[in-house]
Amino acid sequence: MCGALPESHMSLNFEALHDCFDDMPLAITVIELVFDESGQPVDWIFRYLNAELQRIVQVPPEHLLNRYFYRDVFSQINSKRWLDFYYRAAILGEKLEIHEYSPEIAKYLYMKCFPWKKRGFCALVISEETRERQLQYRLDHLVHLAHYDATTNVQNRNSYESFCAHFAECYGSASLQIFPESDYCELWDLSAMLEPSNSLKTLSGNNALQPRGAAPAAQVASEVSAAVARAGVPERALAKSGGGGAQSADSSGRGAGFKRGVGTGRGAGAGRGAGATVGVFFVDVNELKRINDTFGHESGTFLIRIVSDKIKEQLSGYNFQLFRVGGDEFVVILPGISPELLAQLEQRLKACLVNTEVLHFPQVLAAVGSAWHQSAQDLKDVVAQADAKMYEHKRALKAQGKLKSAAPRKVKPQALA
Repeated sequence: MCGALPESHMSLNFEALHDCFDDMPLAITVIELVFDESGQPVDWIFRYLNAELQRIVQVPPEHLLNRYFYRDVFSQINSKRWLDFYYRAAILGEKLEIHEYSPEIAKYLYMKCFPWKKRGFCALVISEETRERQLQYRLDHLVHLAHYDATTNVQNRNSYESFCAHFAECYGSASLQIFPESDYCELWDLSAMLEPSNSLKTLSGNNALQPRGAAPAAQVASEVSAAVARAGVPERALAKSGGGGAQSADSSGRGAGFKRGVGTGRGAGAGRGAGATVGVFFVDVNELKRINDTFGHESGTFLIRIVSDKIKEQLSGYNFQLFRVGGDEFVVILPGISPELLAQLEQRLKACLVNTEVLHFPQVLAAVGSAWHQSAQDLKDVVAQADAKMYEHKRALKAQGKLKSAAPRKVKPQALA
């Protein structure tokens, strides 16, 4: 691979670096790339490093300075992921800003990398951001708890309220028919913020070279806090592991703190914009109280999950938002949908909710109501209409004898043959 140490550094004076940077609280290093016979970079050598870099790397300076990084210092690591970055700085003259995980030292690093004096050399300013990344992950987890239901892993009532409040603002266009998923307001569609990954940017123009979805930790933390605040979650909730998350079904089939008047009241976005075309499904799980009281809450939870999964399965491929707004209630929002397609999806949804799997579950797993509006400014008005239609469907099911009004004696659950 590489023979004797290259001597191209001999003409460079490193004394000024010692005078200026030895005691700096930021890690500073100058490296020289090593190439094979074909001119490809295969390793690099530390030509200068200060005390802070030694602290981060946790290797004695005599084992770092003028040593091959991969051959001598970290011979067990084969990824060589840094070579491309350093080649671009030392040979192509690029200035890079890098957020990466270092497998060699098991730490997250933030680095500014730029060419230094002579071709083949580059300098790096390095700081450790492992603690910031850990904080970011904790914040992401708390945001998830605050906005997603633990039982079904769909968005919860916190997300629903935020969505309704900002609906007219974000979807308020009379001409809106299709709203790309990538353009959803981050207030309720937080999934993009919940994917921990790394990023690389150039310093000039801040253009993304290899975007991988993550912002710097401080920026993400700020966005998370702002989103949570706008969603109505108190700042103090961030300090509690419980968040404001899932609403578990109790024996009454309702989530804690949920009140029936889901369609009452007006969202904060009411009266703004021109309104938006929207369709709504209101889905209410049938006989959840009877299932909980007769067969136990595990069976009730299983019923809730089946209904949630069937909704997602039937609407897969369409632009929709699904919320669990109560113990036994789901709201589906479909921006930009036509009334004809909404009616088709309602029939498909009702058909898939006919029980063919579990004997002790109701004949129809959930009642469904729909509503559509051409220019909705207050989303909750449309939800209230869908809620009323759902009750009509539930009354029809009872009249047809497909729902039970009284709980039978407790028996062992059985599956359909």
